[in-house]
Amino acid sequence: MIRTLLVAAIALSVAGCSTYQREKADLTMGGGQSYRQQQAQERLDEARAKNTSMREEEEMARTELADVQAKLKEVQRDAAAQQKTLLAARKSSKITAARHDQLSRKLDDTTSDYYATALELQSAEAAGSTATSAKKKRELAELEKELKKIDAEISILAK
Repeated sequence: MIRTLLVAAIALSVAGCSTYQREKADLTMGGGQSYRQQQAQERLDEARAKNTSMREEEEMARTELADVQAKLKEVQRDAAAQQKTLLAARKSSKITAARHDQLSRKLDDTTSDYYATALELQSAEAAGSTATSAKKKRELAELEKELKKIDAEISILAK
C-alpha cells in the first residue's frame, strides 16, 4: 500500500515537473507569453481569417445564384410571351403551321439548353470549378444571343 502511494506520488511529481519544464522552455523561447500560447493564438487568427474569407465567398455565391435564378425566370417569362406571339401569328395566318412548329421547337430547345446550362453552372460554382464555371458562363451568353435572335425572328414574323 505504501509502495503504491509512493509510486503515485513520484508519478505526480514527475508529471508536474515535466509540465513545469515545458512551461519554462516556452518562456525561454518566447519571452513573456508562452510559445504554445503564441502558436495557439496564431492558429486562432488564421482560422478567423479563413472563416471570414469563406463567409465572403458564400455571400458571393448566394448573390450569383440569385442572379442566375432571376435570369432563369426572365428567360421563362420571355419564352412564354414568345410562344403566345407565335400562336397569335399562327391563328392570324401570318405564319404557316409548319413554320410555327419549327420556331416553337427551336425556342423550346434553346430555352431547355439555357436551363440545363444554368444548372450546370450552379453545380460547377458549388464545386469550386472556375474553369467549368467560365465555360458555362460563355455558353449561357451564346444561348442568350440565340434566344434574342429567335425573339427578333418571331417579332418580325408576327407583324
